[in-house]
Amino acid sequence: MAIEDYYSKEEALTKDYKRLKLQLEKWGKVVHNHIISLMEGSSSINKDHIEIFPKARLKEDTSLIRKAFYRNKETLADPLLISDKIATRIVVTTREDIEPIKSLILGEKHIWKATVSRELGEDVTYHPREFDYDSLHLIVIPSISCDLFRTFKESQLEFYGCEIQIRTLLQHAFAQVSHDTVYKGPFSESPKIIRTLSTCMALMEVVDKYFASAIEEMRSDSEIEYAFIKRLINLGNTHFMTEFKDDEIDYPFNYSLLRLFQGIEIEIDELEQTILRDRDNVKILFGNLHSYLSRQPVLFLLAYYIIIRREKYLHDKWPLEENILKEVVQKLGHAYPF
Repeated sequence: MAIEDYYSKEEALTKDYKRLKLQLEKWGKVVHNHIISLMEGSSSINKDHIEIFPKARLKEDTSLIRKAFYRNKETLADPLLISDKIATRIVVTTREDIEPIKSLILGEKHIWKATVSRELGEDVTYHPREFDYDSLHLIVIPSISCDLFRTFKESQLEFYGCEIQIRTLLQHAFAQVSHDTVYKGPFSESPKIIRTLSTCMALMEVVDKYFASAIEEMRSDSEIEYAFIKRLINLGNTHFMTEFKDDEIDYPFNYSLLRLFQGIEIEIDELEQTILRDRDNVKILFGNLHSYLSRQPVLFLLAYYIIIRREKYLHDKWPLEENILKEVVQKLGHAYPF
């Protein structure tokens, strides 16, 4: 094909693409707003693990031309059907955070028709010797029931596909480094750089799995600890006319205290019985402490229980100033030190 012919094809594609841009940008906003709405309303999504929320971006003319005509030896029958003319991405903490978001998007039928165009880890199956950029790719094509496309014909909708990439923070870091330098940049033919990045990707696969394993272990432990803390909260709120409020409880501090006290065998039922038997003393203590400390159930109730048992372990592991412990012990009518 003559160069003039390529130029004519580029010009025609740019012209056709221009006619789609405004609607594509509107569709991109609908997609990323609806994804956010779906995630916020879902109990299966860990919102703390959403590192970067979706934000749509429109493909530049030069990128579209390159992908349509020059990146692959075989050109597409209709380059306007390229699926990432408008695209967005969601970056999460670990690989296990990807599947719930994928299910959420695939399960939405009213606004779009969603399909998987590239599975996470697909290269492991088809190119097991290679370590390259990895993420889950979904394509959402608008439904005729979407308000934005009610006047469109069914055959027109496929031109407005939006690509959604879901990847981990580590995968995103790799993509940020490699995409503009190797994938479509000046170093695409550098064996040394490609090899270095492949090594990075291999290491990141391992790290991603360790992250997921660590989070699973933390979740298992924290569920037990959280249940213990909730028992203490309920005990205080029910029997001592006080109120441990969620927005005043420093959960990380309470968790760390709980772990400090792990050297003592503690039965929650025995703890409750002890606290209730000594409720008058506990009420006095509540009445004398009006601070950050008295709003922490582990510090307040568990420490009381350990003081009653006169455990030297408490003195050895006490994380705050010794004067605070001394004051609490003396207010309870005990000698200090133990």
